[in-house]
Amino acid sequence: MSYLPNDRDVKDILAYLGYSDMEKFIINVLPRKFLSGFRVDIPCYNDEQSLIKYFLKKAGKNKVYPPENVYIGFGVEPVYIPSIVKYLISRGEFLTSYTPYQSEMSQGVLQALYEYQSVMAELLEMPVVNSSMYDGASAIGEALLMAERISGKGRVLIPKDMFPNYKAVVKTYLSGPKIDVIEYPSPSIDKEAFLDIIERELRKGVSALYFEFPDFYGYLFEDIEEVEDLVHRYNSLFIIGFDVWSLPIIKPPGALGADIAVGEGQPFGLAQGFGGPLLGVFGVTGDMKLIRNMPGRLIGETVTLDGRRAYTLILQTREQHIRRERATSNICTNEALSAIQTLIYLSYLGKKGLYRYSIQMLKLSHKLHDRLIRISGFDMVSYQPFHRRFPVSSKNSLNLFLDAMGERNYLAGYKYGNSILILQLNTFHTLESIERFLDDAREVISSA
Repeated sequence: MSYLPNDRDVKDILAYLGYSDMEKFIINVLPRKFLSGFRVDIPCYNDEQSLIKYFLKKAGKNKVYPPENVYIGFGVEPVYIPSIVKYLISRGEFLTSYTPYQSEMSQGVLQALYEYQSVMAELLEMPVVNSSMYDGASAIGEALLMAERISGKGRVLIPKDMFPNYKAVVKTYLSGPKIDVIEYPSPSIDKEAFLDIIERELRKGVSALYFEFPDFYGYLFEDIEEVEDLVHRYNSLFIIGFDVWSLPIIKPPGALGADIAVGEGQPFGLAQGFGGPLLGVFGVTGDMKLIRNMPGRLIGETVTLDGRRAYTLILQTREQHIRRERATSNICTNEALSAIQTLIYLSYLGKKGLYRYSIQMLKLSHKLHDRLIRISGFDMVSYQPFHRRFPVSSKNSLNLFLDAMGERNYLAGYKYGNSILILQLNTFHTLESIERFLDDAREVISSA
């Protein structure tokens, strides 16, 4: 059980630490850059209705973009959640279930999580998937820590071109055990430099190489088998980061030789929710060394004494269950509800629905890319194939372009460096929506 201290406990703790009140404690503990410097002035109302009216007025200042006008992603993106998904996940059996580690946990929740593992295992073509991680970023960090536990070489390789938030999480995870993080250049942009660097580093000894497929730019590196062969030749682990919407139509991590596969599951039926809760997907091969070192929890199927099918927790390597120094996971609030919601969403769409959305985003992204580079000021970055995310380069000011498109109610892409704009499509995009985008982009460019 969690312990909630009362006011007297808080005062005693603060006094022991040498502070007279909580505000002074926060000011001294938090870095200055996180302190706003102004007080939040919320008026006191006598009734709930007036308070709600006040907050609705404040919330009205937020700018809300239509989902079909959002061309940015990296793990959190607009997604339509069918009514049946919202209804089923709101049932008390799922919604109010406590963190799933008790032996008395209900068979219904265990079965739902088992089915989630099974569906994800099929999509990844990997035999073992846990249920589950906090988000895609922490899943990468946990995968690299796991590789270090197995290989113990003290060094890992990650892409230089990687979503900054993900990279920051990874470096934070690896800073404690003092694991060296070596960055390699984008294989899609400079293949020769990439191969030279990773072979040189692999020869020195590396616990794992983390490789994104599609990569940061959205490209699908055509020689990934060559990378896999190189990594395993030097006895390192091959970790692939994937985009869930690429799985229905593109060769999955298991078929590409990945030892560990990690990704963000939010696009599979979870609300953006101001950045959470999210869902970290984590799968491994059937090697017991990998399975035993995997963080999180595993649900297994068994039979009762009288021969009936049953489900049980078969692996939970958290410090609450085993000796603290042997724990491979510090996950407390498991993303069980998010995993079950994803399961319901995937069951609702089925194989045909998943394939339809994935193909739709593939076709529309290529149409948008080809039409965009015909507009004056935009150029192609690489001839590499891509799925639904792609970059374009520009000699014009991307800040001015994004601001002007923002005034037309678009989140028109992610600016990377001074000259690269990365756009990503989601399930809301249609031929009509990208035509409108292109028309507005032409007007913005011509009027600049």
